[in-house]
Amino acid sequence: MATRTVLAALLVCGFAGTALAGVTQKTLYNFFPVSGSDAVSIYRSVTARSEVKGGIETLATTGIQMKTNLLTTKGTKCTVAKADVVMNFKVNVPRLTNESRLSAGLRSDWRAFAAHLKMHEEKHRAIWMTCAARYSASLRPLLDHDCGDLNRAINGLWSAAQKTCRAPNNAWDAKDQKALLRLPFIKRVANGG
Repeated sequence: MATRTVLAALLVCGFAGTALAGVTQKTLYNFFPVSGSDAVSIYRSVTARSEVKGGIETLATTGIQMKTNLLTTKGTKCTVAKADVVMNFKVNVPRLTNESRLSAGLRSDWRAFAAHLKMHEEKHRAIWMTCAARYSASLRPLLDHDCGDLNRAINGLWSAAQKTCRAPNNAWDAKDQKALLRLPFIKRVANGG
């Protein structure tokens, strides 16, 4: 038996150990520092410190690294004896460094906004975990005469899973955009204060 490790993807789109159909995951939270004295200056600090993707400023992001550990057997055909999929997420969310200096109302609005961003990114993680579980299940029946061809088939399955997962992630972003705009903190930003 030979063990092969295939690193299939590093994506951007971020609790340790939850397993789902042959998939394990680990999440690292990265809190990037932001500051400000009012909603507008805090918001500007968030957009200045967060990532830009496709020319669009983000408020929070989730980085994804997927690793497939395969145990293959080579008899008359190369088969997948065992496949473990490991999802590593890095959730990047803002943390206000001068929160204690804010008025009680602004502090409350900020905390609700920051909690919403974290929840939003955790939903992306859940979507990717579902896709990874489908991908993991698709590996089990694979077999081929040549283990190199088997690895190419596996990479093709992950590429297909990524494409399939883009739609629900994009739909989640569009749906949650409306909820984000209703948050009191964002209303403060829109009103200039």
